[in-house]
Amino acid sequence: NNDPEILDQVKAEICRATILYVNNYTDDCTPFAL
Repeated sequence: NNDPEILDQVKAEICRATILYVNNYTDDCTPFAL
């Protein structure tokens, strides 16, 4: 059963996409984060 591996891959892809999104918009969000 490969379900755990598939879930791990999905989680990894979501994390990677989130990091890319945050990195792309860090400059826009920085004033609000301070």
